[in-house]
Amino acid sequence: GGTGGSSCRSETWVGLKLTLLGLIGYFAMRHNATGAFLGGGFDSISYLDNPLVESDFLSRSSAALALLGKYVAQTIAPHDLSIDYSHAKLAAFYPSTGPASMSFEAKFYLLTLLSLLFVGVANRNSSSRIGALWFLVAFSITCNFLIPYGTIFANRLAFLPSLGICWIIAGAVLKLKEPKTIALVSAIIVLTYSARFYIELDKWENSVTIGTSELASSPNSARVNFIYAVLLSQKGEFETAKIHLDRAHQIYPDYSKAWLQKGKIALKEKKPKLAKRHLKRAYHIDHKSQEALIDLGRIYLEEDKIDLAGLLFTNALNLNNYNQKAIVGLIKVFTKKGNIKQANKFKNILTGIRGQTAVK
Repeated sequence: GGTGGSSCRSETWVGLKLTLLGLIGYFAMRHNATGAFLGGGFDSISYLDNPLVESDFLSRSSAALALLGKYVAQTIAPHDLSIDYSHAKLAAFYPSTGPASMSFEAKFYLLTLLSLLFVGVANRNSSSRIGALWFLVAFSITCNFLIPYGTIFANRLAFLPSLGICWIIAGAVLKLKEPKTIALVSAIIVLTYSARFYIELDKWENSVTIGTSELASSPNSARVNFIYAVLLSQKGEFETAKIHLDRAHQIYPDYSKAWLQKGKIALKEKKPKLAKRHLKRAYHIDHKSQEALIDLGRIYLEEDKIDLAGLLFTNALNLNNYNQKAIVGLIKVFTKKGNIKQANKFKNILTGIRGQTAVK
């Protein structure tokens, strides 16, 4: 048993060393591509998804360490689980100018992280030390410490790093020595987490139960209010949906998708002037919004502003050559113009795309 365990630990250390080399290579390539190691090249990251993207290194790194502590706490004692941690959901972790100006909640989670690492390193069991190192290495890219990531926090990012926490817990359980005690404690741990998983199942029954649960736990999330508004819109509850879209814009005024949804509701309510105003606002914020372009094109087509509609459909198609709604719009434009040749050309393109989709 001893030789086998030693061999396993040796292989694990080799794996960690290779992972570290891979990370060094990644950061080297990143520096070569963006000209910066700790910043730059992050224009595509939205403040809505990750408010830390606009923070300086000290502020971002201190918040990132505190959020690592939150990952630890949620792994050991799953609570406050959410599908969204965008703008305002984790306001307690930013802005700060360093550890001294952190909120009490952030300091608590920072202490949680330090406690885990202390247990992992102080434990003479090498598995615990490997677990602590695994946790940090696995989170090195996605935790926002060295470089901003696409999201500030997400439970799915903890899947691989949580193995390190399991290693530390396993190391602590194995120190009990007595086989029956180890079996009993292990059974309690498994049953406890199984029960927590079972309780969570009701929330994930369908999109409505997810949206309702998220709204209760994250009323200050712009994205959750938007998602819930979309669900209400699908049920035809437009007035209540607009209340949540207004709430989303109170939290984050430049939320393009929420303006787009307001435009779609206005179209459903036969209010084209209001729809145009909302859709233009959505496109002004996000010039890559194909849906805003297409919906505006449809409105102008109804108003017989054919050239303007054609321009909007063309712009949408330039953003995505396979956008079938844009192609349908152009077919209608050229048909109205009497240019049957061009209309047939786009009909053939549409047939080809639909054929490829059917094959896939």
